[in-house]
Amino acid sequence: MMKAISLQLLCCVLVLIIIAWAIPCIGENISFKTDDDSVVNMSGAMKKPETAYPGDSLLRYTIEQSLSPVSMFFEFQFLGRTGEKTFDVDYNLKVITKTSEGALERGVVDRLSYYFVKGDLVPVQRGGFPGCSEDDIIYLKLLAFKGNEFKYQIILSDCIKRYIK
Repeated sequence: MMKAISLQLLCCVLVLIIIAWAIPCIGENISFKTDDDSVVNMSGAMKKPETAYPGDSLLRYTIEQSLSPVSMFFEFQFLGRTGEKTFDVDYNLKVITKTSEGALERGVVDRLSYYFVKGDLVPVQRGGFPGCSEDDIIYLKLLAFKGNEFKYQIILSDCIKRYIK
């Protein structure tokens, strides 16, 4: 009975990851292990600036924690221009906890509005990575805004960068 539940739970988590990664995301895809052997899959414009259009994911990552029954999915999606110098993004964070009865999913989905100022660094996600502190922040660097084209780059914290080869 426990093997069947564990197999169902594993299948549910894998399906969520596959669905999440099927949505287009701009930039490069990277995978790495943290100090506690958690597996992180990340996608976004982390190495060079990219141009996004409405509906594009600016940053997406999953964390499979090896020492815990908890998995995390995060996405920061560009929704489009809302004014002359304003734009909206969707912030989506899901935490999945594996239990003996299946999986418990909690999450936060929020629409955020920003004012564009070239060169500004907008905090995207604070903490949340194994081995990193709450002071380790991922930033969105605002580069250009023309029509519904949004040029940006993701700036990772030093704590996260140390895992990327």
